[in-house]
Amino acid sequence: MLYGMAAGIVVIVHAVFVAFVVGGGLWVLRWPRVAWIHLPAAIWGALIEFQGWVCPLTPLEQRLWEQAGRHGYEGGFIDHYIVPALYPMDLTRNTQITLGLVVVVINVVVYGGVLFRALRRARQGETTEGGSAMGQVRGAGERLLHLWKRLSGAPGGRWVYSRLLGWMVPYSGSIRATVLELGPGHARVVLRDRRRVRNHLSSIHAIALMNLGELATGLALNCGLPSSTRAILVGLSMDYLKKARGTLVAECRCKVPQAGEDREIELTGEIRDASGDTVARARALWRVGPVPRSSG
Repeated sequence: MLYGMAAGIVVIVHAVFVAFVVGGGLWVLRWPRVAWIHLPAAIWGALIEFQGWVCPLTPLEQRLWEQAGRHGYEGGFIDHYIVPALYPMDLTRNTQITLGLVVVVINVVVYGGVLFRALRRARQGETTEGGSAMGQVRGAGERLLHLWKRLSGAPGGRWVYSRLLGWMVPYSGSIRATVLELGPGHARVVLRDRRRVRNHLSSIHAIALMNLGELATGLALNCGLPSSTRAILVGLSMDYLKKARGTLVAECRCKVPQAGEDREIELTGEIRDASGDTVARARALWRVGPVPRSSG
């Protein structure tokens, strides 16, 4: 009796896992952090079908059913509905591959929807509550920070965010840096050493370093500005202190100004290598002021 009950519980858990692999991506649309659990589960489920592996729960179920003598749930709900769904009698290798493709296609569509929504919000912003369609819209910095909060906690979210940022700002995206940390007045951005950003000396190119430093200062400043304020880069200089090789991290910390009259703020972006040495220092001069009112 106990073995039969245990076998039934394992079968139900197995069925719930299969359902989560197939449809759990729908939860990600509402709660992005569910992706931390769902993506590994979906990948595992697809691999089992593509490779023809046996799920670890299967031998456990079989062992428990043998111990129970297959009497505990004969003729019941589990035997009639759940077990045949998990173990079809006519399951072939082609059928397994087809099931794996179904899992992949469903989840590509779902996660594509997640990325599409994030991209649309990043490009268009969101209207505030109580406003009309022509109401106040989030500022660019607020949209960037809002998108970061939604994506950064999900698996691969930092990478996705950084690619969306590169799509919004193509030249900054050309070095394919990845944002590590982001908040009002603080940004950390990493650049991987690879051929496309190197110079003829096999170190990272001076302009790639400048791009990285400007990106760090711009993110730190803009993500703290209210929607009524904007920042425009009016000057940029670099100090090159050491040959830049390997993975680099650019960091900027600053005090974000409140809304007010036009002013100029110089920010520093420190670029360090894996050993912690500063290889370059960006000095970015930003003009901060009110967003011009549109005529009419």
